[in-house]
Amino acid sequence: MGRLFRAFLFKLKRDLTFRITLIIGAAVAVIMALLFFLIDATTYESGGSFMRTLTGPNMLLNSISPVQNFGISIPVNLISFTCLEFTQGTIRNKIISGNSKLKIYLSLFLSGLVFTFALFFAYAGLCTLFGTIFGGFNLDDPVLSVFGTLGTGYVDVSYLVRTLVIALLIYVTIAAFTIFISATFRSIGPSIPIVIVVLMIAFFSGLFFSLTYQDNETLITIMKVVNPLYGMSAAQLDFETGVMLIDNSTFICSIVCNLVYTVLFTTLGALIFTKKDVK
Repeated sequence: MGRLFRAFLFKLKRDLTFRITLIIGAAVAVIMALLFFLIDATTYESGGSFMRTLTGPNMLLNSISPVQNFGISIPVNLISFTCLEFTQGTIRNKIISGNSKLKIYLSLFLSGLVFTFALFFAYAGLCTLFGTIFGGFNLDDPVLSVFGTLGTGYVDVSYLVRTLVIALLIYVTIAAFTIFISATFRSIGPSIPIVIVVLMIAFFSGLFFSLTYQDNETLITIMKVVNPLYGMSAAQLDFETGVMLIDNSTFICSIVCNLVYTVLFTTLGALIFTKKDVK
């Protein structure tokens, strides 16, 4: 499997689509920085707002959503890259070369993780860098509360760490699900709408329940257990301190839920892949 994984990395370095996607991600990061700069120039500097938007923490938190800004393009491009492995005959050649289907699928999943995190860190890293250069990385500055409670609030190190851990695990789940769908249908046509619709439903249902049914412990517990994207929408605002937080139960449930879904999608994908013929 190591040889298969290295072959993928070699192909990834030379892949034009991947390079173009990285360039697009960099361009979107620049546009985001310019947008927040214009917002600050027209509101904060003129005294119309108490906060700046072009800061490191604010840009970081606004860049990691899997269904907003550049985030939604990551699974779309992963679908394209994975399906091309089938349509170009790469998977078939690997089987002919004597590689087992299980090893091929596992290497495909690991390759998908590399693809996903390369795009994620490139975009989120550039956004954070631009925000830090122009606005600093000061946790005493308020940020836009883009997850859970709407409005503004302050963040601390604990909140940033928990948000990043949840985001990274969510992207692992998204990669597992995307590879599962792509390898099952082996076509861009049905794979893209299925993945996008499922992600949209998972994200916005979590946001809806976190905003509308915060006092209904039963519904919120169900969402924590069954919705792997709920953690992105579960931020709460402590009205006494003005600090945003993610409680322990939400954090733990997000970790367990995403790990379970990752194992589930990987196992199902491997089983289906090993049973079907590759033409």
